[in-house]
This record gives sequence, structure tokens and C-alpha cells, in this order.
Amino acid sequence: MRLRSTQAEALLAGDKIAVAEAARTLLKPLKHNFVERPWGGALIRSFKGLYPLPDQPMMSGLGLGESFELSAWDDDAETRAHPSRLRFSDGSEVSLPELLR
Repeated sequence: MRLRSTQAEALLAGDKIAVAEAARTLLKPLKHNFVERPWGGALIRSFKGLYPLPDQPMMSGLGLGESFELSAWDDDAETRAHPSRLRFSDGSEVSLPELLR
């Protein structure tokens, strides 16, 4: 029986059942880790088949200029600001750096 309320919390707590379940699953980062930039546009949305763009907050109305596909390096300020996130079947999420730690 799991002691934590979500898969993400259980993994972060080191729950052996949650870790075993995660080990049997393909962990895919969410594919909307985009950053607006002045040079950005909408092309990346069509390239990745993301119309409308799910869960992506619009910050400034600029186009999407960068995609942080796998981002987990804490030593870099930009990747630290835009870490990859994983979503589990129960809807809970965890950042890739948190999970790796």
C-alpha cells in the first residue's frame, strides 16, 4: 500500500512500489516546454502537431522561440528555469531534476 497520495509524491519519497511501477513504464516528458522569444513564431507548433498548444501559458504574446525537450541541468540558469516535467497516469507531475535527485 502506497503511503503517498500521488505517484509523483511516492516516487520522490522513494516508495519501492512506485519506483517499480515507474521502471516498467516509458517516462516521457511533456512536449510543451516552450519558451517565448522575440524571434519566435508558430512553426514549432505545427512541426510538433500541437494545435492548440496544451497547457502552455502565454507570457508575452511573442512567438515560441525555443523548445527545452530534455531539460534537467541545475547548473544552467535557463534550464533550471524551464525544467522538463513528467506527468503520470494519475495526473500528478514532477520535474525531471527532482526525479533525478
